[in-house]
Amino acid sequence: MVVGLDGKRFIFVRFRDKAWAAEEPVEISPESATRFLWALFNLGQSGKPFVATYLADDFGSNGESAAQLINAFYNAIRHNPNTKAESFFSEWRSLFEMVAGYDTVRSKEKLTKLAELYNISTSLINPPALLFAVHTYYAVFMKFLAAEIISFFHKLPSPTQRILKASNKAKFQDEINELERGALFRHFNITNFLEGDLFSWYATSLNTEIEDGLRTLVRKLDEYNPGTLSEEPGRSQDLLKDLYLQIMPREVRHDLGEYYTPDWVADLIFDQIKFSGDADRRVLDPACGSGTFLVAAINKIRSRYQANREEMKFDEGTLLKKILANVVGFDLNPLAVLAARANYLIAVRDLLSYVDSIEIPIYLCDSVVTPAEYGDLFTGSSATARVPCAAVKPPFLLVPKEVGKNASLVAEYTEAIEHSLAVRLTGEQFLKQCRDRDLPIGVENLHRELYEVLRRLEGEGKNGIWARIIKNAFAPLFAGKFD
Repeated sequence: MVVGLDGKRFIFVRFRDKAWAAEEPVEISPESATRFLWALFNLGQSGKPFVATYLADDFGSNGESAAQLINAFYNAIRHNPNTKAESFFSEWRSLFEMVAGYDTVRSKEKLTKLAELYNISTSLINPPALLFAVHTYYAVFMKFLAAEIISFFHKLPSPTQRILKASNKAKFQDEINELERGALFRHFNITNFLEGDLFSWYATSLNTEIEDGLRTLVRKLDEYNPGTLSEEPGRSQDLLKDLYLQIMPREVRHDLGEYYTPDWVADLIFDQIKFSGDADRRVLDPACGSGTFLVAAINKIRSRYQANREEMKFDEGTLLKKILANVVGFDLNPLAVLAARANYLIAVRDLLSYVDSIEIPIYLCDSVVTPAEYGDLFTGSSATARVPCAAVKPPFLLVPKEVGKNASLVAEYTEAIEHSLAVRLTGEQFLKQCRDRDLPIGVENLHRELYEVLRRLEGEGKNGIWARIIKNAFAPLFAGKFD
């Protein structure tokens, strides 16, 4: 980056893709001066900038880590799956077949190009397992990326550095478990980044092949400098979309019904509907994909805030609270939800320290089917609502409607379930905990039956996500109205 200064204004000029690009001059302000200082700081730092095209080149289908890890995940899920891996695979398959269509997901012909891309034999191809392996690779990369960026901005030890220093398999396993448990995100009270995550299965199936692939990915990611994101903290982009387009061939994506919106189209649409970045207007993307529209909305809100900083009557903490309350996404694809959460988190990375707790408002749910499928929680005749769950027969959980009066009640109820399972409470002890929390459990047998189903899954090594999936499933009913 080159920076010009005339005593009143900065001008920032970048050289990328063999061309110089000059931005409009900006007045000297605390924000522009901070950006200038970050640019100076990064002059003395090694590492590539976090740019979507660079990430796509290094970690896409042409990169070293993609084929290595996708093959490792594919072999593990086909040949040596444990009960947790099988359970998460089944749930992913159930959800993804709703998104993409049963026949498409299981079509060998349509996924031949994907197999060829990663040097996998097409004669014995297992289409769902291959797709799950690709999705797991993309999900793992997103977790590493988000963890690296968040730790850098808040001066915590680099996750990639810790993993690189893991000298044996036991230490490596510990570091991977720490990442998958979300310890870093919980440190900042980011409560739901990994909520409903179906791609952590590999941590319980870690073998030499997977470990080698992960080490390759981490070594390449360590070549990047997260500080480059600080040069323009108020402006973000969908960092992950270009990578996904590289990982999945165009023909395969379109067969799966996946079409991704270019950033310029999102900006154009917001201009056409005259959304100028008012932080009090509510924006919903009910099929958010990787979060392109959500990131564009956040950019507009932040740009308006920076341009009118002196006139605004609220600080950065209130700004983040408004964004979290008013920029919301839903998607039924577990991979899309994780990608959108990662992009959302990156878009507000420098604001995280201004609030005590963060729930990223992106939920794994069906924004179209939910009200009809589950019925009205308040007036429906049945005492329970059905939440799809591929791990049980029939494939749904029966959730007592009396805990569904509002979002906070559902959240507290699912937290009580998770805690009770973690400390191995009996059904009766779970009910006592609910009473202690003043949760409504008038129809006790319904709550006991739900808990015993989840307890059985826990005993079979198949639990870990179902309580959070219950919480996410009801999100559309409590999201309120949008502008």
